[in-house]
Amino acid sequence: MVLPYMAIAYRHKDAVQVLLDNGADSDLAGCDFFTPLITSIFANSFDCLEVLLKAGADPNIPGGGMYCMTPLGQAANGATRIIDCLLSCGADPDAIDDSGLTPLEWAALNRHDEAVNILFPATTQIPYFPEWTTSEIMKHIHSEEARVHRDSYEMINSFREFARRGDMAFGKKDYEHGICWYSKAITLATTRLALKRSRCWVHLNDGLPALYDARLCIGLRPDSSKAHCMEGAWKILKNYPMAAAAYSKALKLLPYSEEIKKLYQYLPYSSTSQINQIPSVLFDKFGFAVLLNSCMFLSHVREASELASDWPLTGSSSKAPMES
Repeated sequence: MVLPYMAIAYRHKDAVQVLLDNGADSDLAGCDFFTPLITSIFANSFDCLEVLLKAGADPNIPGGGMYCMTPLGQAANGATRIIDCLLSCGADPDAIDDSGLTPLEWAALNRHDEAVNILFPATTQIPYFPEWTTSEIMKHIHSEEARVHRDSYEMINSFREFARRGDMAFGKKDYEHGICWYSKAITLATTRLALKRSRCWVHLNDGLPALYDARLCIGLRPDSSKAHCMEGAWKILKNYPMAAAAYSKALKLLPYSEEIKKLYQYLPYSSTSQINQIPSVLFDKFGFAVLLNSCMFLSHVREASELASDWPLTGSSSKAPMES
C-alpha cells in the first residue's frame, strides 16, 4: 500500500495528489497511528489538507499520540484556516479525545482566542462550565477545578488502558508483559490517589500523614515533580530545610513551574547567621537536608559546606528570601 506521509511532511501537494490517484489510502494510519490528514495538520499544510479532504479523507478519525486527538482537536492549537476547512467538511466539534476534552477546550487551554471564537458557536454547551460564554470558558479551563477534572479523567482512562493491555497479555499467556502492564496500572492509580490524599492532609494542616503519602508517591514515581512538591509538607512541621530540598527537587523536574517557584521563594528560613552561611546548593540534595537538622553550630556548618563542594552543580540556584 502506497502511503503519502513523506509527501505531506514536505508539503508537496502535487505529489500527494499523484499518490492518491495511484491508490494511496487517504485514511490509512501509518507510523504512530497518525492518519495522512493529521500529518498534514502537523505539517501545517493547508494545501495537502484540502487535497486529502477532496479525496474523501474522514475528518473525524482520531490519530495516535498521547490523547488520540481528532484532526479538529489537533488544529485547535491555533490553525484557524484549517479549523474552518475541517468544520465545513463535517468535522465533529463535540468529539472528545482520550484527555476528555473537546477541540474548543483545547483551543481555550492553549489560549488561542481566535480558534475559540470559531469553535464556540459550533460546539454543544458543555454542562460543567458555569456560564456558556467564551470569556467564562477561557477562565474556567485554567482553574484548579478544571485541572482536577482533567487529571481524574486522564487517570481513569489510562488505568483502563493499562489494565486492558494486561488482560490481553494474560490471555495470550504472555505473563511477563502482563506483569508490566498491571504494574503500570497499579502504580498510576496508587500515585494519583496518594497525591490527592496528601493534598487533603495538607489542607487539614496535618504534616505527618501528608508526608507519608508524598513519600509513597516518590517511591513509586521518583520522576514526579508533583510528588516532590507535596513533600514540601515538611514546612507544616516547621522543618524548612527539608521543605526547601523537596521544592528544589520538584523544580529540577519541572523548572518552568511558577507555582513551585513561589512555594520555594516564600518558604520561611531560619534567620540565624549559621544557617545563612550554608551554600544554596545544599538545599538541592535530599540526603543532606536530613543532615542539616543537626548542623546548628558553625563547625557543623563548615563540615557540611566541605561536603557540598564534592557535589556537581546542575544549575544556578538562589536562596529563598529570608523572613524579617
